[in-house]
Amino acid sequence: MKTNSLTSLKDNNRFFETLRSRLGYLIASRTFLKKSDAKESYAPQSFSGFVADAESFLIVMPESSEDFSNALEFAGLIMKKGKKVSLFVKEDKIANLWHNSYYNYIQVKPEDMTRLELPKRRFAHMLRQEKFDVVVDLNIPENIYCSVAANLVDSKYRIGFRKRNSDKFYNLQIINNEINSAFSYRNLLNSLQMF
Repeated sequence: MKTNSLTSLKDNNRFFETLRSRLGYLIASRTFLKKSDAKESYAPQSFSGFVADAESFLIVMPESSEDFSNALEFAGLIMKKGKKVSLFVKEDKIANLWHNSYYNYIQVKPEDMTRLELPKRRFAHMLRQEKFDVVVDLNIPENIYCSVAANLVDSKYRIGFRKRNSDKFYNLQIINNEINSAFSYRNLLNSLQMF
C-alpha cells in the first residue's frame, strides 16, 4: 500500500514538473521572444568567420558542479584566444570563481527567477541592456531559465546544445552525443574553430 502511494506521488510530481516546464515554454515564447526575432531566425545568416571576428562572449554556465568546472576550462580557452569573456552564473557558484578576477559576471540570484523558472521582469530588462557578439549556453540538459536568458541578451549569434524547443532560442545548435560534459565542450570548441 505504501509503495503504491509513493509511486503515485512520484507520478504526480513528474506530471506537475512537466506541466510547469510546458507552461514556462509557452509563456517564454509569448513574452520573451519577440516576433521580429522569429522572423529573423528564418532569414539566411552567414556564420563565416563569426568566431574570429567576435570580441565579446557571454558564457551561460551550467548548474551541475562537474559541468561547471568543465565549462570554466571552456571559458579559459575562449579567453586565451584574446576574447573578452563574461560568465552568466548563479549566485551559489560565484564562490568557486573568486580567484578568476579576469572574468566579468552576470550574477543570478534566486529572487531573479519566477516559479515557472523564467527571469523576473526586472532581471529580464537588465539582460536586454547587455550586448555581446556571441552567447554560448553550456547547459546540456534542458534549462528554460538559461535558454531564455541567453535569448534576452543582445547578440547576433546564440549557440547552445540541441534539446527540446532549442530552435526557438539558438541560431546555432550543437548535437550532443557525449555523456561526459568535458567531451561535449571540447567538441563544441572544435566546432567553433571551424568558424
